[in-house]
Amino acid sequence: MDYHVKRMSLFIKFKRMEIGISQRDFAKSIFVSRSLIDNIENGKLTSLNHHIDNIFECFGLDKSQYIDDDYDFIKRFYTVIHRVIYYDLDKNPQDIIDEFYFKGIENTYLYIYYQLLKTCLYSREYLNDEFLFKYIPLFENIIDQFDLLIQQFFQITKYIYYKEKGMFNKCVLNDKNVNFDMMNNDMKSYYYHAYALRYMYEGDFYKQFKYFNLANEYCLKMNNQKRLIALKIIECDIYEKLGDMNKVIDILYSNIKKIDEINFTSMKYVFISNLGIEYFKIKNYAYAIQCLKVSFLKNNDNLDLFYLILSHMLLDNKNVVKRLLNYQYQVECFNEIYYELIEWCSKAYQRPYTKKCQYILERIYKRYFASSSYDAKKLILNLLIDNYEHHEDYQRVNNYQKELIKLLESRINCEK
Repeated sequence: MDYHVKRMSLFIKFKRMEIGISQRDFAKSIFVSRSLIDNIENGKLTSLNHHIDNIFECFGLDKSQYIDDDYDFIKRFYTVIHRVIYYDLDKNPQDIIDEFYFKGIENTYLYIYYQLLKTCLYSREYLNDEFLFKYIPLFENIIDQFDLLIQQFFQITKYIYYKEKGMFNKCVLNDKNVNFDMMNNDMKSYYYHAYALRYMYEGDFYKQFKYFNLANEYCLKMNNQKRLIALKIIECDIYEKLGDMNKVIDILYSNIKKIDEINFTSMKYVFISNLGIEYFKIKNYAYAIQCLKVSFLKNNDNLDLFYLILSHMLLDNKNVVKRLLNYQYQVECFNEIYYELIEWCSKAYQRPYTKKCQYILERIYKRYFASSSYDAKKLILNLLIDNYEHHEDYQRVNNYQKELIKLLESRINCEK
């Protein structure tokens, strides 16, 4: 017990949580709740009361007063978590969190479930950076005390989340202890999906393609429509690497209607955002603006805002750009690289080749290039090349062009 108490200590000492119970009692609650999970999942209600008795004895609570509410809370917790894992979430994450909160929860053992629920929901939806940066490292210390499904889910969402944020030093997805033969088809589809994402981010096209097909196969077996929709993002990336941009746009456009049919609202605006960015890439700026305007109003993300501003810049809509720049300090979801790119837009939309604009681009390159996504790297290099071509600095143009060619070659070589 002392070993596990030590593992919990970092979490308990975290000032913002202040659960109000001892380390030993908290550690015991984790073990007891693990048994409770087994009984809830397996339907062994005959022994369920025994485990609930242990929980209440651990905290010195009056079972007759609290048992129904606490049992209901924990059962609802696992129901929601499993729906999160299996892409069966049709409510706004914040609405779900609000349903679980009650006054005084901070001083009960249920607070651990409440905070884990928030962490899983936020990491699943990529919401609230500040919260996740605080709680993901803390839950890493205790997550293996919950059931295996949550542990696996948390490991993958953590990996994907940090990849999305460009924090590659925090990304670890270890498959050494994964036994695919022991998984049911639903869990296989989940894991294969995660590995397809992993290799998409890491640039291994052939493994990405392999795991995408496996994930798609098991999703079809389970008729998991929401995961099939989510897999379309990986399929789009595959066709983009093959250079078929029309196919990418067709996949995104055709699936937006399907998303409405199955009420997968959280994914709808991801698709609209991606569709806008794809239109931008093929220089159809008018269509890009139509999509990005919709996705930005919903996502409030500076990725959408940046491409929306840049599309208007390339159409020379300076008044619109000026108005859109007012939003840069109001966005809730943001990545620092796009914050700085928007700063470049604020200087460049009137005079794009000043020393100040050049300085901002070089600063972005030095700070963020190594940890950026493929698209961001390509964009930064093209902006730098354009800048130095204007100033006739052909030595630097040549250097950045070589780097761009290297980047393009690393993306995919289909002839191998």
